[in-house]
Amino acid sequence: MNKTQSATPSDLFSKVREQNQDFHQLSLLLLGSDELAAREHAMELLLGRDRDGLARLLATADTHHVVVRAFQVLQGRATNVGEQELAQWAATAVSTEQERAQKAVIFLRSICEALSSTGCPVLVIKSLEHWPDLGSDLDLFTTADDRGVVRIMTKQLHAQVLDRSWGDRLAHKWNFKVPGLAE
Repeated sequence: MNKTQSATPSDLFSKVREQNQDFHQLSLLLLGSDELAAREHAMELLLGRDRDGLARLLATADTHHVVVRAFQVLQGRATNVGEQELAQWAATAVSTEQERAQKAVIFLRSICEALSSTGCPVLVIKSLEHWPDLGSDLDLFTTADDRGVVRIMTKQLHAQVLDRSWGDRLAHKWNFKVPGLAE
């Protein structure tokens, strides 16, 4: 579909149907017992997905920060029924997410050290709502002057200042894109 064409109701319903399938299967992985998954034929549905369908499921899990939680279960269930290819695919997804989280922590340490070494006290704010998944951002709090923080982030860490909402401005919140960091 090109930019001049608009989505038809059929296109939209098809997308919603695909998303509902993804949510249903992720819910079975995250919340369902092995018995419920068996009754719902969860493994058969997952095995029936082609590469694009699995990629879409992974993208949905990533969007909702449940890759590690959901795909560790998938890896175990696939192993239990002898589906080694699916188990390996799930293991790779988990490993990739865990590596991303480890890399983020290393970057986070560098950022904190850069800020602290220039007199900007800093505190990492990370809720555990996504645990063991990382989530999509890293939050820091400092009482330092905004200009000093922006200067350190842009000059020393080569970060790009991202757009801020009105609420961000009122709260003195800044958003940065740090080179080499996905978050």
